[in-house]
Amino acid sequence: MSYPQYTQDTPPAHGAQSGYGDQSDPDQSGSMTDHAAQAAEQGKQAVGEVAQSATERAVEVKDEAVRQARDLAGEARSQLAGQATQQHRALVDNLRNLSGELDRMSRSSDESGIATELASRAQQHTSTLADWLDSREPTQILGEVRDFARQRPGTFLIGALAAGVVAGRLARGAVQVHTGDDTAGAASN
Repeated sequence: MSYPQYTQDTPPAHGAQSGYGDQSDPDQSGSMTDHAAQAAEQGKQAVGEVAQSATERAVEVKDEAVRQARDLAGEARSQLAGQATQQHRALVDNLRNLSGELDRMSRSSDESGIATELASRAQQHTSTLADWLDSREPTQILGEVRDFARQRPGTFLIGALAAGVVAGRLARGAVQVHTGDDTAGAASN
């Protein structure tokens, strides 16, 4: 077997190799390595920029979500405060109406007796309660009720039970009156 002989002036044929590895142009392989390194560096920079942009966008989205949650909570608080004020005003008005009715009942009676005395006392207590409620905001009332419940838990529970019983009886009576009106109207037709 014979091997081709090369001299220093004769470049090897295309694809030919010497025993020492590739003898291609060192300038060309160096520039390819430089291009690959530049491309890798540019890729790293692009990935870094994308990651930074994504991080900044995530922070913006989080900040916007927090702002919207605060706005929503503020709006809910405002609506609850408005509703509490309306209910407070309605309660004061109802108590004043009840006080007026009780006053008319006690004054219209020709005889003084236990019922007249009870109506007069109920009118006074109802009027006092309406004045007390009217002079306070709903948050103040809630604070005073909490303080009372802490100081006298037994009395508070008994009062809450009594109020529940009275409210239940009033509601049941209102339903019966309403049902009785419907029944009477249907029977007369």
